[in-house]
Amino acid sequence: MIALQPFQKARILKHCRQLAGNNEISVERKYDGEYCQIHVWIEGGEFHITIFSKSGRDSSKDRKDLHATIRQCLAIGTTGCKLKRQCVLTGELLVWNDRTRCIMPFHKIRRYVSREGRQLGCGRDSPPCEDEHLMIMFYDLLILDDIVCLHEPHNVRRRRLWATIHRIPGRADIGHRVKIDLRKVDGATRLGEEMASAIARGWEGLVIKDCEAPYFAVHGDVPQIKLKKDYIPGLGDSADLVIVGGRYDTKEFWAQNEKGIWWTTFYLACLSNKEAMLRSEAKPVFQIVTSVTRPCLSMADVRYLNRYGVFHQVPFAESISQMEVQIDFVAPSRPSELFVEPAVVEVVGAGFDRPADQRFLTLRFPRIVKIHQDRTFSDSLDFTEYQQLAQESMALAAEVNDIDGQRQTSHASSPLQRVESARSTSTPSIESGMEREVDDGNEISQDDNSDEEPLSVLSERPQVAKRRRSPEDSPTFAATCKKTKKLWTSKSERLQGTARGMTNPVTV
Repeated sequence: MIALQPFQKARILKHCRQLAGNNEISVERKYDGEYCQIHVWIEGGEFHITIFSKSGRDSSKDRKDLHATIRQCLAIGTTGCKLKRQCVLTGELLVWNDRTRCIMPFHKIRRYVSREGRQLGCGRDSPPCEDEHLMIMFYDLLILDDIVCLHEPHNVRRRRLWATIHRIPGRADIGHRVKIDLRKVDGATRLGEEMASAIARGWEGLVIKDCEAPYFAVHGDVPQIKLKKDYIPGLGDSADLVIVGGRYDTKEFWAQNEKGIWWTTFYLACLSNKEAMLRSEAKPVFQIVTSVTRPCLSMADVRYLNRYGVFHQVPFAESISQMEVQIDFVAPSRPSELFVEPAVVEVVGAGFDRPADQRFLTLRFPRIVKIHQDRTFSDSLDFTEYQQLAQESMALAAEVNDIDGQRQTSHASSPLQRVESARSTSTPSIESGMEREVDDGNEISQDDNSDEEPLSVLSERPQVAKRRRSPEDSPTFAATCKKTKKLWTSKSERLQGTARGMTNPVTV
């Protein structure tokens, strides 16, 4: 397996521009799926395939449902096949729904992918849907026959990818990207607009690459930058939860040289009976929803929680005189001690998702950003409010997508027809700065800002393939972020206001 391309996280837009420098950049959608590195070779007329996961494990058997799609999109055994001996591709494993014509949430993947021959984490999931199936979203080509593409600029690798892959609607596609020249006056503004658009559409984030950079960094350059809304202060999904316990994980080597560290992992929970507790002073019942460890909380917070826990700890039990704890995790993941006075913390995440073998929603990649020392656990969200917050967060992105799709609806009856329509109306021109890429053996004329939209993106947003921006379609980053933050804060305050006894909670 070829090593993964290193990356850096951009904390704010200004930081992102500093990392990218004054270069032409490729701004790509970050898809919420599982990484795949696909090795294909043809030997003695036979087709062989190996699929590596992000950890480097051979997951070819687990992802066997992709094999036929990969063979078809490479046109193996036909005159349209561009490789003679071998190729190495990278992409993202996703789940596609033919009925809704959209990419499904991340947790759906475990229904269709086994782990060493076993289905894990699906105990409480609904059965597989006949309208859903796996798809692969390609975004890089590393080796093609005798050509080691690792040393080539990203733009060249991208053109080779378009020339090699035959896109199949809902099965195989090439990731969406937009090219922006940061040397131009409007470069930074356009980057902000793309991030605003990604937030509004509910995307996981953006991946930014230097168009002229090779796969691996040289001279300390940054080959790729990740920019997600939860990296930007004030824009991540957030909730006030409580820490009900902790445990020490011997695998956390960072704690071995730290004094006074009794717990490295902390368990986040919600009240399950807040109304009964406030009304009749019933014993509080907490539902554990997730856990956090370094680096998802600062060392200062780790030290504080360890000092705090020493004075409030009791050995773990699901029911003690002070509280009850509901936990569905397996025994090795249980906390070793409980905190009888749970600490209230503000938690930020990258949207919501459903954990394995669970029916509830919880924050993805949770991070503790603040410990509320002036609040008690009765000030935090209860479980019902937490679920409502998750559903409203997911519905907000869906609503924006629906409005955007209705505004740009095309009369084309299928994604392929929309692509063909766009091709027939375009005018290829090298002199006018148009970029040519190859798809299915035919040259496609594209402007210097964007590749042609992937077929799956077209299906997600019914529209013409080559749409032109308008002020309404590309609002400025500040305006969109302000609106997103205002909507989110209003919804969050409305739910949390009731818990804190506000007489006039904010409403939307």
